[in-house]
Amino acid sequence: MLISIYILLPPTIICYLLKQTISEFIYSLVSCLLKFKELWKQQRKYCIEEEKNFYLYKINKIEKTSKLIGFYTAEMLMYPTETIMHRLYLQGTRTIVDNVESGSNNIVPILTNYQNITDCCELILKKEGRSGLYKGFGALVLQIILNFILLHVDNEWNRNNIL
Repeated sequence: MLISIYILLPPTIICYLLKQTISEFIYSLVSCLLKFKELWKQQRKYCIEEEKNFYLYKINKIEKTSKLIGFYTAEMLMYPTETIMHRLYLQGTRTIVDNVESGSNNIVPILTNYQNITDCCELILKKEGRSGLYKGFGALVLQIILNFILLHVDNEWNRNNIL
């Protein structure tokens, strides 16, 4: 028996709201810490009065960095929950996965029939272990790395063009 989309809707909304809350909390915390660190560095140098452009550049850099850290911290913390939700969404569809772990070119069909969220979680842990909740996590890590590289390039470009 498949789970109705109406039953999956409340947990999906809760998952999304929780992820947004975590992201905003981490963003606020990191932003506050980085701004405090920057202010402390300025006071140690006895040069609180800086050019306006440089100050705006620093604030912009802190805001972007804080936003990315908050967003990806929430993504990493909620990854197992999202894995469970995605498995519930896809159940009943004939999902085909390449079996790259064994090194062969086999294609493995996956047919699942979960009864509820806890059943899905228990079956993943029983059949695949804890690593089953983190399948595909490498793609998120790659996305994080690429975004921080782009952030660094953007910061360097802004610094060279603004200052």
